[in-house]
Amino acid sequence: MTKYGLIVNPEDLWEMSLGDICARMAAKIPDKTAIIEPNRSCTYKELNDMADALAAGLASIGVKKGDCVGIILQSSIEAIAAYVGVAKAGAITLGINPRYREHELRFLLENSGLSTMITMNRLGDYDYISLLKGLQKDIPSLHNLVAMEPTEHSDIFIYRDLVEAHRADKYNHPVIDTKKDLIILMYTSGTTGVPKGATATHYQYIRNSSQFIERLGVTADDVILTQLPWFHAFALILCLNLGIITGATMVIQDPYNPVETLKMIEKYKCTIHHGTPAMFLMELNHKDFNKYDLSSLRAGVASGAAFSSDLLLRIKKEMNLNVISAWGMTELSGGGCSTKLSDSNELKTQTVGLPSKDCKVKVCDSNGQELPIGEVGELWFWGWLVTPGYWNNEAETKKQITADGWLKTGDLCRILENGYVQYVGRLKEMINRGGYKVYPNEVEDILLKHPKVHEVAVVGIPNEILGELICACVIPKDKNNPPDIIELREHCKDKIADYKLPDELCIMDDFPRTASGKFRKFGDNGIRDIAINQYRQNYRSYIKHHN
Repeated sequence: MTKYGLIVNPEDLWEMSLGDICARMAAKIPDKTAIIEPNRSCTYKELNDMADALAAGLASIGVKKGDCVGIILQSSIEAIAAYVGVAKAGAITLGINPRYREHELRFLLENSGLSTMITMNRLGDYDYISLLKGLQKDIPSLHNLVAMEPTEHSDIFIYRDLVEAHRADKYNHPVIDTKKDLIILMYTSGTTGVPKGATATHYQYIRNSSQFIERLGVTADDVILTQLPWFHAFALILCLNLGIITGATMVIQDPYNPVETLKMIEKYKCTIHHGTPAMFLMELNHKDFNKYDLSSLRAGVASGAAFSSDLLLRIKKEMNLNVISAWGMTELSGGGCSTKLSDSNELKTQTVGLPSKDCKVKVCDSNGQELPIGEVGELWFWGWLVTPGYWNNEAETKKQITADGWLKTGDLCRILENGYVQYVGRLKEMINRGGYKVYPNEVEDILLKHPKVHEVAVVGIPNEILGELICACVIPKDKNNPPDIIELREHCKDKIADYKLPDELCIMDDFPRTASGKFRKFGDNGIRDIAINQYRQNYRSYIKHHN
């Protein structure tokens, strides 16, 4: 088998756009496999040709440099080609979770002003074409729909036709200023729970991936398991960009399934495996785990939630995998801090590592005054990773980023004597369920529309596998006829993504409140405390009953 090694020094690519890097790899290693799906694959030349043709096709239907293009696709060759093709066109990718429904999609479309949507036709029984055609009537900025399969609508473009019609084009890509021109728009949320669009430039995304190439020692000989959702910064930085920048092979596994992941690692001899603690636990605990040969694995990143020392040791011993821990934010292009492969088990589990090169961190009190080493406060971050700003939201940009460039992260941390950052908690109410961010306000607004719900507070309760579960704390309209968890999930399921549905239900007569009457969610005997205690009592009762 051909050994490729490090084809290009990643630092030499910092000033290049993603599209130019892909073209360079196609020129250097045209016949090397870029992407593997379960039943097909493509080379770097084929990937670049498809992305070029798509960029030309998008230009032909009116997409201009600086436009926003949405993509609703599961991980696939076409999804990766779309990501690169949009970048080649000088446009900005808005990657959208296929599990989003009308409530979420309407907001993204209206707020982003995107001009074009590339979408799958259906996912299971969910019809994206009908939904988007309906939304198009209300949202004038959405000019173009590009579907993966033919439809009955004559005004919808077909992805494959758009590509094939422009394969022979001599497309002149717009000039990209990598430090100014945006590559990604990705929505996050602040303390209010109202989503905000964080932006990132080509330079930020390429350099961010490059630092992980160095941390993990990635070369073109690596095979990267790409089972993370592609529209998330975790996958874009550590799977897609990592593969394209190094010329490594990306192996797609979607939707995520632990035993399919194990099969893919053995079949394609994957060397790089990233994941959340929940993913690693599901793989390690699967009944067929020992049937698979995972000896090809060597390195990866564990992120998305805290993971224990015991889990880290199991990953290394049982999976032959040396992982680093990392902390990041959408506002930092998904980056921030990370440990090193050579770091001790203690550093990997008790800290999130050192800040990225040429970046700085400090811990501040509520007045913005820097605190001494070892004290807990809000982590502030400075450097090339910080977002240029929130999309069409100058007020929030000024609120979160100081005039001299410090991003207020909203996370509680301490900085140790050795410079490593120790994550303590978060100021926001956000729930981290298996690596997915869930904002209570959004779920509460929908639950309040249930006919049996008088008041509701949504909180996260600790869970060993997922990090946190979503608990709906409800004061019913009729205490003799309270809702059950099945009713609440059914009420929510077509309105929000399934991972946002309540996992647990806590019925209360009243909520703890502040002197002004506001719900007191946190602190001793707050709503969250009560919910946790009730959850534990129910669990102990269940175990006792079934033993």
